[in-house]
Amino acid sequence: MGCCNSAVISAPADKVWSAIRNFHDLSWSENIVQNVDIVGDAGGLEVGAKRVLNDAFSETLLSLDDEVGR
Repeated sequence: MGCCNSAVISAPADKVWSAIRNFHDLSWSENIVQNVDIVGDAGGLEVGAKRVLNDAFSETLLSLDDEVGR
């Protein structure tokens, strides 16, 4: 079982990255994610940060690299 979604965003990559890079801030996805529960003390820019989306999906930030794609 798998799922794949894609979108074309008409904006410079650095502007998109600055909007989405904080793992705990999903304000950009207000029509998709209704609830984000932060788990633990790690901040949204720290590897190991954990969250639960919509009371259903547990996620952990495994890496963060601001240089990829530059």
